[in-house]
Amino acid sequence: MSDKVLILTGRFGSGHISAAEAVREVLMDSNNVKVEIVDIVDYAFPFMSKSIYKNFNAIVEKSPNIYNAMNKLAEEKSTGVLNFIALKRIKRLINN
Repeated sequence: MSDKVLILTGRFGSGHISAAEAVREVLMDSNNVKVEIVDIVDYAFPFMSKSIYKNFNAIVEKSPNIYNAMNKLAEEKSTGVLNFIALKRIKRLINN
């Protein structure tokens, strides 16, 4: 039986996906490990993920100050309906 590793990532710039794939390669080359990469936004919000990414990219590109303010706010307070839904789905993914 091989170990299983779940890597959660998102398409917030190219670095997140590249890092996840690099970790997967190292784990698969050096161990008997099954590695799965899951885009957490696609998984948690399948019907909204395209809009989420489109809006994220637009905000980062056109209004980086708004992005920075939203990021700071998210660090200070991480509650709300979307977080509740996402966490519920993430727990299900991890259990599976």
